[in-house]
This record gives sequence, C-alpha cells and structure tokens, in this order.
Amino acid sequence: MSLKVLSIVVLCIYVCGVISMPHGNGHPPPPPRGPSEDLERCDIVGGNCVGPEAGCTNIGIHICMDRNQACCMA
Repeated sequence: MSLKVLSIVVLCIYVCGVISMPHGNGHPPPPPRGPSEDLERCDIVGGNCVGPEAGCTNIGIHICMDRNQACCMA
C-alpha cells in the first residue's frame, strides 16, 4: 500500500514539474522594449510596419516578416 502511495506522490511531483517548466518552443522571449524602440518596430507579424523611424517615409508600405523588423526594412 505504501509503495502505491509513494509512486502516486512521485508521479504527481513529476507531472507538476513538467507543467510548471517553461516550454521551449524555439522562440526566445522578446527583449524588453525601451521607449526609443517603440516607434520603429512592427505592431504585428505580417501586418504593415508602423512608426516614424528616422528617415522612414514609407510607413505602412512594407510588410513585417518579423516582430522585430524595423519600419524601413524592405
């Protein structure tokens, strides 16, 4: 009986540990963005680039391929 209880406890600890572990999906968390970066980054992947990056005259023209892609990048 005690062996069965012990195995259940070990199983629960294992399952809880797996659930609480961060699941690596190959994408590192985005770095914290400072106020200077907010105007020159994409709003959503696949959407139009937003923000008046220095020298950027084609706001809304380029399509974002990456969340961290700057506005002027083609």
